[in-house]
Amino acid sequence: MLEQYSVTDAVTGRAYLSIGRSGSNTTHNYFTAMSWLNDSQRLVATVNVDPKGTRGDYVLYDLQTGRTEPLPEDVRWGGGAVSFGNILYYLKDGGIRGYDPAKVDDFQVYASPDKEFFGPLSVTNDGRMLGVFWKSGEDWSIGRLEAATGRLLETLTPGFAKPYSMANHAMINPVEDNLIFFAHEGTTQFIPDRIWLWDIRQHGRETNSGAANPYRQRSMPDGQLGEYIGHEAWSWDGERLYFVKYSSSPLAPAGICYVTRQGTEFIHVNGDYRHWHVCSSPDGKWTVSDTEADGGTSSHIVLTEVATGKAEVLCTVKRWPNHPGHPHPSFSPDSRKVTFTCADENNCLRIGCMEI
Repeated sequence: MLEQYSVTDAVTGRAYLSIGRSGSNTTHNYFTAMSWLNDSQRLVATVNVDPKGTRGDYVLYDLQTGRTEPLPEDVRWGGGAVSFGNILYYLKDGGIRGYDPAKVDDFQVYASPDKEFFGPLSVTNDGRMLGVFWKSGEDWSIGRLEAATGRLLETLTPGFAKPYSMANHAMINPVEDNLIFFAHEGTTQFIPDRIWLWDIRQHGRETNSGAANPYRQRSMPDGQLGEYIGHEAWSWDGERLYFVKYSSSPLAPAGICYVTRQGTEFIHVNGDYRHWHVCSSPDGKWTVSDTEADGGTSSHIVLTEVATGKAEVLCTVKRWPNHPGHPHPSFSPDSRKVTFTCADENNCLRIGCMEI
C-alpha cells in the first residue's frame, strides 16, 4: 500500500501531496510519458525501485480513495507510458507489453530475440501507434509499432558515427503518427545535431531516409558548438517539440525552448532558471520544469505560462544526482496537477503531486 501526506513549501507556501512507502523508492513515469489514467485521479507509480534505477513494480494509486492496486511487477524502470485509452505500455525482458487495468489483462505487444527495446515508450493520442527504439548488435534503430497488431511497420537506423553512435528517446508525434522525433545522444557539447524528426512519408525517398534536423544548433566564431540542448518532449497537440537549452551553453539565451514540427519557427519561452527537463500541459497553456540547483541535491519545480513566458517556482524539492532520483515533472491529463519525483528526509524517493 502507498501512503500520502501533505507537505508545504517553506518559501512559496504551496502544499503538495507526498506519495510513497517508508523506506523504499517510489517514482512516476519519465516526463515524456503520461503517468495517469484519463480520469486524472488514478496514478501509475513504480514502487520498490532499486537504487540504480533498473527495476521496479507498477501499482495503480487512487488519490481520492487511497486504494493501491497491483500492476505488472519486475519491470524495467523508466520505460512505461499510459495511453489516453488507459493502457499501460511497458518494457519487460527486452520486449514490449501492455496492461489494461479495467480488464486486468496483461498482454504481449512485441518481442524479438535480436532486439532489446529501451524506454521511455511513446504512444499517439488515439492509442493506435507506438514510437519505439532498440539496439540490435551495435546498431540503434527507430520504429513505429501498431499497437493493436504488434506489427513493426517501419524502421530507421540512423548510423551515427562512434563514439556517439546512439539514437534514442524516440517519440512519435501524438497527432501526426507519420512523424517521429529521435535524439542523437551523447555529451552535449559534442553533439551539433541533437534533434531529428523522421517523416515516414518520405522514408526511402531522400538521401537521409526522410530524417532531418528541424533545429540547427549555432556555433561559436571559432567553430566550437555554441548551444547544448536536450530533454525534448512533444506538445500534446503535436505542433511543438519542446526542449531545454542548458545553462552551460556558450551562446545565450538558455532555458525552455520549442521548435514547430515543420521546423519553421523557434521560440525561446523562458530563461529565468537553470531549466533541466520540461513538459507541456495537455491544454497547451503551461510547461512544468525542474532545475539544476545546489550542486545536485535539490531542484526547483517551475510552472511557466507559455503565452507570456512568466515563470513561478512552485516548490523546491530534494533530489538525487542520478536516475531514478531526478524530478522529471509532468502533468495530469486535465492539466490541473503536476507530479514529480523527490527524496524524503531519509533520501528515499516519493512522488510529489501538486494542484495548480
